[in-house]
Amino acid sequence: MGSAVQFTDAQLLGQSVVLLPRGSDAFDLDIVLDQKRRIVTLSEDQSTVTFPDGDTYAIPKNTKLTNSAGGTTTNSMRVETGTDLASTLDTNASFSASYAGVSASTSSQYSYAHSLSTAKVYGVMSVDHRSFFLELDYDGSPVVVNEKLLAAVEELPDWKVDQATFDQYMNFFNDWGTHVMESCVFGARYQLKVNNELTRTQTKEKFELHVKAEYNGIADVSGDVSIKTSSDYQAYRQTRENQVYVRGGTDASRVELSTSQPDNNPEQYRETFNEWAQTLNNSNTASLVNIRVDSIGNALRKSGNPDYEPAARKLIDALGYISALRVIQGQISVESFGITEQPEYTCSLHSVPGMQLKYISAGSGNLSPVDQEPTLLKLRLQANPTPSLEPGVIVPQSGTSAWVNVQVTTPQEASVVHLEKPTAKGWYSLVLDLQPGGPKVQSTVDDKQTTRDIPVDSLAISGTYGT
Repeated sequence: MGSAVQFTDAQLLGQSVVLLPRGSDAFDLDIVLDQKRRIVTLSEDQSTVTFPDGDTYAIPKNTKLTNSAGGTTTNSMRVETGTDLASTLDTNASFSASYAGVSASTSSQYSYAHSLSTAKVYGVMSVDHRSFFLELDYDGSPVVVNEKLLAAVEELPDWKVDQATFDQYMNFFNDWGTHVMESCVFGARYQLKVNNELTRTQTKEKFELHVKAEYNGIADVSGDVSIKTSSDYQAYRQTRENQVYVRGGTDASRVELSTSQPDNNPEQYRETFNEWAQTLNNSNTASLVNIRVDSIGNALRKSGNPDYEPAARKLIDALGYISALRVIQGQISVESFGITEQPEYTCSLHSVPGMQLKYISAGSGNLSPVDQEPTLLKLRLQANPTPSLEPGVIVPQSGTSAWVNVQVTTPQEASVVHLEKPTAKGWYSLVLDLQPGGPKVQSTVDDKQTTRDIPVDSLAISGTYGT
């Protein structure tokens, strides 16, 4: 009798993924799995197991298979701001397992805030058919860690909060990864994420009406399709972004659902979805739909091997700081009631490891960056000079205003915002607005000081500071 065929996807277990601020997307497995390094060594000895479809495979002895009860589960549409959705995902592992590609517990040193925007509102839903789970078996044979990983960690200094140490650990995590895949869920999934910018006209309530109208009839989504003729809905369709991940099921329906838009042919899209959902069976539900991760440091520590503890301590301390960084979207807005045609404004943040102020895109008006450093942004406004009837006298009758989109990466501790306005005669305003994910820090036209250092409790907590 021949030996069982190896289940090659078991090799995902014990490999790393990179989940860092500014770049990780816990909803997209393809991106997460793009870069992998071996952290936990899998046993060369094999166990023979029987999968739900009746086929027999060999898997490493330090992994284990759990067959699911099967059946299809609908995880209903949830509409939340980026801040609220990240909080729910961070505190509810079963929620993240159902709605995202990566599942992480509260102790795993990861925040879903890294995958979501504080300036957006999201609609998420999924339909799951879970067939089986594969996971590392920490209770079986001793956990063996890649010696090259341990050597790389040994070269790192003990963690402390300074720029040189921060840079060394960021290079390490980008190379080796931040987390280990400890469990893989296989089955079939339709996973939807839709988002749009929060504005005065695109509120959370309006977005919920729009996204439910667009996906009306998909699983248990029920919306009012009569609003599709409104100008508000048309504006939503032009600006919203959607990501549909379909894994498992029949090839034709999977491709159709992944590439088409419901509004192009709502009836056809619903029929294709129903066909996909109704034809799920053990033979076409063996795709990877979710991974559960823990930080590399935590994995080393819970191995129980005291030789790994020095490396575990270093990595846990460093990633504890890095994973607590928050990425917040906002705007810098300016006003000018003065005689200069090109007034310049500077906003800078207290420089600590991980802090960043980044220009993202133009907003409204003619305001452009002229100097960009990691924690400093200087902007130049093309203004309409205010006419003056008398020399040295400025009448604020026709000012110029503009704003740009920016992104701030910040620790959650107290900080200081430095604002510089033009020194030429006139009235000027400079505002860093990170609401709702962070504060509004301002030096308005009523503030006669041209240079201000404004302390804030945190750039990751809402509030208003300045004059």
